[in-house]
Amino acid sequence: MKKMVYYWENSVSFVQKVISGKDGSKQVTNTRGEHYLTGYSYMASTRWGIVSQTPSTIVKEPLNHLIHQMFLQSLPMLLLIVLFAIGVAIFISIPLNKLAKFSEEATSLGYIKNEQMNMPNMKLVIYEVRQLYQHISNHLNFLSAAIRRDGLTGLANRRAFDLTIQEWMQNRHTFSLLLIDIDNFKCVNDTYGHVVRDEVLKSLANVMCKMSREQDICFRYGGEEFCLLVDSEKRGVAYAEAEQLRKAVEQMENVTGKPITISLGISAYEKGCQTPGQLIEEADSALYEAKSEGKNKTIVYNRH
Repeated sequence: MKKMVYYWENSVSFVQKVISGKDGSKQVTNTRGEHYLTGYSYMASTRWGIVSQTPSTIVKEPLNHLIHQMFLQSLPMLLLIVLFAIGVAIFISIPLNKLAKFSEEATSLGYIKNEQMNMPNMKLVIYEVRQLYQHISNHLNFLSAAIRRDGLTGLANRRAFDLTIQEWMQNRHTFSLLLIDIDNFKCVNDTYGHVVRDEVLKSLANVMCKMSREQDICFRYGGEEFCLLVDSEKRGVAYAEAEQLRKAVEQMENVTGKPITISLGISAYEKGCQTPGQLIEEADSALYEAKSEGKNKTIVYNRH
Protein backbone atom coordinates (compact mmCIF):
# COMPACT_ATOMS: atom_id res chain seq x y z
CA MET A 1 0.00 0.00 0.00
CA LYS A 2 2.95 2.41 0.73
CA LYS A 3 4.22 1.88 -2.72
CA MET A 4 0.88 2.65 -4.27
CA VAL A 5 0.49 5.77 -2.14
CA TYR A 6 4.02 6.91 -3.10
CA TYR A 7 3.27 6.64 -6.79
CA TRP A 8 -0.15 8.18 -6.29
CA GLU A 9 1.32 11.20 -4.53
CA ASN A 10 3.70 11.79 -7.42
CA SER A 11 0.87 11.43 -9.90
CA VAL A 12 -1.53 13.94 -8.39
CA SER A 13 -0.91 16.63 -11.01
CA PHE A 14 -1.39 14.15 -13.84
CA VAL A 15 -4.55 12.75 -12.27
CA GLN A 16 -5.98 16.24 -12.14
CA LYS A 17 -5.19 16.65 -15.84
CA VAL A 18 -6.82 13.30 -16.65
CA ILE A 19 -9.93 14.25 -14.66
CA SER A 20 -10.14 17.42 -16.71
CA GLY A 21 -10.08 15.23 -19.85
CA LYS A 22 -6.53 15.93 -21.03
CA ASP A 23 -3.98 13.61 -22.63
CA GLY A 24 -0.19 13.96 -22.66
CA SER A 25 3.24 12.82 -21.52
CA LYS A 26 6.17 14.27 -19.60
CA GLN A 27 9.46 13.34 -18.00
CA VAL A 28 9.35 13.91 -14.22
CA THR A 29 11.58 13.41 -11.21
CA ASN A 30 10.19 12.08 -7.96
CA THR A 31 11.19 13.03 -4.43
CA ARG A 32 13.98 10.43 -4.52
CA GLY A 33 15.59 12.01 -7.58
CA GLU A 34 14.51 9.17 -9.87
CA HIS A 35 13.55 10.03 -13.42
CA TYR A 36 10.31 8.69 -14.89
CA LEU A 37 8.51 8.89 -18.18
CA THR A 38 4.85 9.55 -17.40
CA GLY A 39 1.92 9.28 -19.77
CA TYR A 40 -1.70 10.00 -19.05
CA SER A 41 -4.97 9.70 -20.98
CA TYR A 42 -8.72 9.99 -20.38
CA MET A 43 -11.17 7.55 -22.03
CA ALA A 44 -14.57 9.22 -22.31
CA SER A 45 -16.40 6.03 -23.29
CA THR A 46 -15.54 4.30 -20.04
CA ARG A 47 -14.97 7.46 -17.99
CA TRP A 48 -11.68 5.98 -16.92
CA GLY A 49 -8.40 7.88 -16.62
CA ILE A 50 -5.05 6.15 -16.92
CA VAL A 51 -1.70 7.40 -15.60
CA SER A 52 1.35 5.27 -16.43
CA GLN A 53 4.88 5.76 -15.13
CA THR A 54 8.05 3.98 -16.34
CA PRO A 55 11.59 4.56 -15.08
CA SER A 56 13.61 6.38 -17.71
CA THR A 57 16.44 3.87 -17.41
CA ILE A 58 14.21 1.09 -18.71
CA VAL A 59 13.72 3.01 -21.95
CA LYS A 60 17.13 4.72 -22.27
CA GLU A 61 19.37 1.73 -21.58
CA PRO A 62 18.26 -0.32 -24.61
CA LEU A 63 18.18 2.86 -26.67
CA ASN A 64 21.75 3.72 -25.69
CA HIS A 65 22.78 0.14 -26.35
CA LEU A 66 21.17 0.28 -29.79
CA ILE A 67 22.95 3.55 -30.60
CA HIS A 68 26.27 2.09 -29.44
CA GLN A 69 25.79 -1.01 -31.60
CA MET A 70 24.83 1.08 -34.62
CA PHE A 71 27.94 3.24 -34.16
CA LEU A 72 30.22 0.19 -33.90
CA GLN A 73 28.67 -1.39 -36.97
CA SER A 74 28.87 1.80 -39.03
CA LEU A 75 32.41 2.70 -37.90
CA PRO A 76 34.23 0.68 -40.63
CA MET A 77 32.07 2.26 -43.33
CA LEU A 78 32.59 5.69 -41.77
CA LEU A 79 36.35 5.17 -41.81
CA LEU A 80 36.19 4.08 -45.45
CA ILE A 81 34.23 7.21 -46.33
CA VAL A 82 36.74 9.43 -44.51
CA LEU A 83 39.69 7.71 -46.22
CA PHE A 84 37.96 8.00 -49.58
CA ALA A 85 37.28 11.71 -48.98
CA ILE A 86 40.94 12.27 -48.00
CA GLY A 87 42.06 10.41 -51.13
CA VAL A 88 39.81 12.51 -53.37
CA ALA A 89 41.03 15.71 -51.70
CA ILE A 90 44.66 14.71 -52.26
CA PHE A 91 43.90 13.66 -55.83
CA ILE A 92 42.44 17.11 -56.53
CA SER A 93 44.92 19.14 -54.51
CA ILE A 94 48.16 17.69 -55.95
CA PRO A 95 47.68 19.06 -59.52
CA LEU A 96 46.28 22.30 -58.12
CA ASN A 97 49.30 22.67 -55.87
CA LYS A 98 51.65 21.99 -58.79
CA LEU A 99 49.84 24.54 -60.94
CA ALA A 100 49.95 27.14 -58.15
CA LYS A 101 53.69 26.64 -57.58
CA PHE A 102 54.46 26.71 -61.28
CA SER A 103 52.37 29.85 -61.82
CA GLU A 104 54.16 31.58 -58.95
CA GLU A 105 57.61 30.57 -60.20
CA ALA A 106 56.81 31.48 -63.80
CA THR A 107 55.48 34.94 -63.05
CA SER A 108 57.97 35.87 -60.33
CA LEU A 109 61.15 34.21 -61.60
CA GLY A 110 61.08 32.68 -65.07
CA TYR A 111 59.91 35.57 -67.18
CA ILE A 112 61.77 38.16 -65.15
CA LYS A 113 64.98 36.26 -65.77
CA ASN A 114 64.08 35.87 -69.44
CA GLU A 115 63.85 32.10 -69.11
CA GLN A 116 61.43 30.02 -71.14
CA MET A 117 59.35 27.87 -68.80
CA ASN A 118 57.23 24.92 -69.92
CA MET A 119 54.02 23.83 -68.26
CA PRO A 120 54.42 20.78 -65.97
CA ASN A 121 53.30 17.50 -67.50
CA MET A 122 50.30 16.22 -65.56
CA LYS A 123 47.54 13.68 -66.13
CA LEU A 124 44.34 15.56 -65.42
CA VAL A 125 41.02 13.77 -64.99
CA ILE A 126 38.82 16.40 -63.38
CA TYR A 127 37.24 18.78 -65.90
CA GLU A 128 37.65 21.92 -63.78
CA VAL A 129 41.35 21.20 -63.18
CA ARG A 130 41.88 20.62 -66.92
CA GLN A 131 40.21 23.94 -67.67
CA LEU A 132 42.38 25.70 -65.08
CA TYR A 133 45.50 24.05 -66.53
CA GLN A 134 44.56 25.19 -70.03
CA HIS A 135 43.77 28.71 -68.82
CA ILE A 136 47.14 29.05 -67.09
CA SER A 137 48.93 27.62 -70.12
CA ASN A 138 47.21 30.08 -72.47
CA HIS A 139 47.90 32.98 -70.11
CA LEU A 140 51.60 32.14 -69.80
CA ASN A 141 51.90 31.73 -73.57
CA PHE A 142 50.31 35.15 -73.95
CA LEU A 143 52.72 36.64 -71.40
CA SER A 144 55.66 34.94 -73.09
CA ALA A 145 54.68 36.41 -76.45
CA ALA A 146 53.86 39.86 -75.05
CA ILE A 147 57.05 40.18 -73.04
CA ARG A 148 59.14 39.44 -76.15
CA ARG A 149 57.20 41.67 -78.53
CA ASP A 150 57.55 45.38 -79.21
CA GLY A 151 54.19 47.01 -78.62
CA LEU A 152 54.52 49.65 -81.35
CA THR A 153 55.99 47.80 -84.33
CA GLY A 154 54.99 44.22 -83.53
CA LEU A 155 58.59 43.07 -84.02
CA ALA A 156 60.49 41.03 -81.48
CA ASN A 157 62.01 43.31 -78.82
CA ARG A 158 65.42 43.71 -77.19
CA ARG A 159 64.68 41.00 -74.64
CA ALA A 160 63.84 38.52 -77.38
CA PHE A 161 66.99 39.59 -79.24
CA ASP A 162 69.21 38.89 -76.25
CA LEU A 163 67.67 35.45 -75.79
CA THR A 164 67.83 34.54 -79.47
CA ILE A 165 71.42 35.59 -80.07
CA GLN A 166 72.50 33.75 -76.91
CA GLU A 167 70.67 30.61 -78.04
CA TRP A 168 72.12 30.75 -81.56
CA MET A 169 75.63 31.11 -80.18
CA GLN A 170 75.17 28.26 -77.73
CA ASN A 171 73.99 26.05 -80.60
CA ARG A 172 77.03 27.22 -82.63
CA HIS A 173 74.69 28.61 -85.24
CA THR A 174 76.28 30.51 -88.16
CA PHE A 175 74.63 33.88 -88.73
CA SER A 176 75.19 37.58 -89.27
CA LEU A 177 73.91 40.56 -87.33
CA LEU A 178 72.53 43.61 -89.15
CA LEU A 179 72.31 46.70 -86.96
CA ILE A 180 70.03 49.34 -88.51
CA ASP A 181 69.58 53.01 -87.64
CA ILE A 182 67.24 55.58 -89.24
CA ASP A 183 69.20 58.52 -90.58
CA ASN A 184 68.37 61.98 -89.19
CA PHE A 185 65.51 60.55 -87.18
CA LYS A 186 65.72 63.29 -84.57
CA CYS A 187 64.75 65.80 -87.26
CA VAL A 188 61.71 63.70 -88.12
CA ASN A 189 60.67 63.65 -84.48
CA ASP A 190 61.28 67.38 -83.95
CA THR A 191 59.57 68.41 -87.19
CA TYR A 192 56.54 66.14 -87.30
CA GLY A 193 56.03 65.03 -83.69
CA HIS A 194 55.56 61.71 -81.93
CA VAL A 195 52.61 60.46 -83.97
CA VAL A 196 54.44 60.75 -87.30
CA ARG A 197 57.59 59.36 -85.67
CA ASP A 198 55.71 56.24 -84.62
CA GLU A 199 54.25 55.81 -88.12
CA VAL A 200 57.74 55.95 -89.63
CA LEU A 201 58.94 53.30 -87.20
CA LYS A 202 56.01 51.06 -88.09
CA SER A 203 56.62 51.58 -91.83
CA LEU A 204 60.25 50.52 -91.44
CA ALA A 205 59.20 47.46 -89.45
CA ASN A 206 56.76 46.45 -92.21
CA VAL A 207 59.43 46.77 -94.90
CA MET A 208 61.86 44.70 -92.79
CA CYS A 209 59.31 41.91 -92.47
CA LYS A 210 58.60 41.94 -96.21
CA MET A 211 62.25 41.98 -97.28
CA SER A 212 63.64 39.43 -94.81
CA ARG A 213 63.56 35.69 -95.37
CA GLU A 214 61.44 33.28 -93.37
CA GLN A 215 64.41 31.96 -91.37
CA ASP A 216 65.62 35.47 -90.46
CA ILE A 217 64.34 37.37 -87.41
CA CYS A 218 63.59 41.10 -87.20
CA PHE A 219 63.91 43.05 -83.94
CA ARG A 220 63.35 46.54 -82.69
CA TYR A 221 66.55 47.08 -80.75
CA GLY A 222 65.48 50.35 -79.13
CA GLY A 223 64.38 53.84 -80.19
CA GLU A 224 65.09 54.23 -83.92
CA GLU A 225 67.50 51.27 -83.95
CA PHE A 226 66.51 47.93 -85.43
CA CYS A 227 68.41 44.73 -86.04
CA LEU A 228 68.12 41.65 -88.17
CA LEU A 229 69.60 38.21 -87.54
CA VAL A 230 70.39 36.63 -90.91
CA ASP A 231 70.49 32.86 -90.73
CA SER A 232 73.16 31.99 -93.28
CA GLU A 233 76.74 30.70 -93.38
CA LYS A 234 77.51 32.99 -96.32
CA ARG A 235 78.39 36.57 -95.42
CA GLY A 236 77.38 37.73 -98.89
CA VAL A 237 73.77 36.78 -98.15
CA ALA A 238 73.66 39.23 -95.22
CA TYR A 239 75.16 42.06 -97.29
CA ALA A 240 72.79 41.45 -100.22
CA GLU A 241 69.81 41.40 -97.88
CA ALA A 242 71.00 44.59 -96.17
CA GLU A 243 71.31 46.42 -99.49
CA GLN A 244 67.88 45.27 -100.63
CA LEU A 245 66.42 46.53 -97.37
CA ARG A 246 68.25 49.86 -97.56
CA LYS A 247 66.99 50.53 -101.09
CA ALA A 248 63.44 49.43 -100.24
CA VAL A 249 63.30 51.80 -97.25
CA GLU A 250 64.59 54.67 -99.37
CA GLN A 251 61.77 54.08 -101.85
CA MET A 252 58.98 53.36 -99.40
CA GLU A 253 56.07 55.75 -98.96
CA ASN A 254 55.75 57.31 -95.53
CA VAL A 255 53.67 59.93 -93.76
CA THR A 256 56.37 62.62 -93.99
CA GLY A 257 56.16 62.66 -97.78
CA LYS A 258 59.97 62.72 -97.89
CA PRO A 259 62.47 59.88 -98.36
CA ILE A 260 63.59 58.05 -95.24
CA THR A 261 67.02 56.43 -95.31
CA ILE A 262 68.82 53.98 -93.06
CA SER A 263 72.42 53.08 -92.31
CA LEU A 264 73.46 49.49 -91.62
CA GLY A 265 76.38 47.81 -89.90
CA ILE A 266 77.04 44.09 -90.36
CA SER A 267 79.01 41.69 -88.18
CA ALA A 268 79.35 37.98 -88.93
CA TYR A 269 79.43 35.46 -86.11
CA GLU A 270 82.37 33.09 -86.17
CA LYS A 271 81.77 30.01 -84.04
CA GLY A 272 83.35 30.32 -80.63
CA CYS A 273 85.13 33.60 -81.44
CA GLN A 274 82.72 36.20 -80.02
CA THR A 275 80.36 36.84 -77.20
CA PRO A 276 76.99 38.52 -77.84
CA GLY A 277 78.43 41.79 -76.56
CA GLN A 278 81.42 41.61 -78.89
CA LEU A 279 79.24 40.82 -81.91
CA ILE A 280 77.00 43.81 -81.14
CA GLU A 281 80.03 46.08 -80.67
CA GLU A 282 81.38 45.04 -84.06
CA ALA A 283 78.07 45.70 -85.81
CA ASP A 284 77.76 49.01 -83.97
CA SER A 285 81.28 49.99 -85.07
CA ALA A 286 80.36 49.23 -88.69
CA LEU A 287 77.15 51.24 -88.29
CA TYR A 288 79.07 54.21 -86.91
CA GLU A 289 81.39 54.02 -89.92
CA ALA A 290 78.37 54.03 -92.27
CA LYS A 291 77.04 57.13 -90.51
CA SER A 292 80.43 58.82 -90.70
CA GLU A 293 80.72 58.17 -94.45
CA GLY A 294 77.54 60.05 -95.27
CA LYS A 295 74.77 57.72 -94.11
CA ASN A 296 72.43 55.64 -96.26
CA LYS A 297 75.18 53.03 -96.49
CA THR A 298 75.90 49.42 -95.57
CA ILE A 299 79.26 48.64 -93.96
CA VAL A 300 80.55 45.16 -93.09
CA TYR A 301 82.82 44.95 -90.06
CA ASN A 302 86.31 43.80 -91.02
CA ARG A 303 87.80 41.81 -88.18
CA HIS A 304 91.19 41.32 -89.85
